[in-house]
Amino acid sequence: MYRKKIIKAYILLIIFLVGCIKVPRPCFTEERIGLNKIRFDASCSENGVKFHWKLGIKDTITESPIFEFTFPNSGEFFIILKVENKNGRKKSILAKRENKFYKSIIVN
Repeated sequence: MYRKKIIKAYILLIIFLVGCIKVPRPCFTEERIGLNKIRFDASCSENGVKFHWKLGIKDTITESPIFEFTFPNSGEFFIILKVENKNGRKKSILAKRENKFYKSIIVN
């Protein structure tokens, strides 16, 4: 009987702690600011402290949601933004389906 109460208490604690973790929710916009130069703005993302950008030709991590990049040539690029929260959650099962944002952009 006592053991069942302890197990229930642990289960409730785990449910409570998992509910307190804020899942990162990526979002970004882009703006042309020069020839082949794009400003990416992930300010619309939620619960992010690090922003992992995959730009098709270069990967970079920033702590600022605003990032500028000059593409070496014109073309279509597949952009992936992965947002990491303060707990380091970015690849966990809890956040896996919601922590990436994909967008295709054309630079010309």
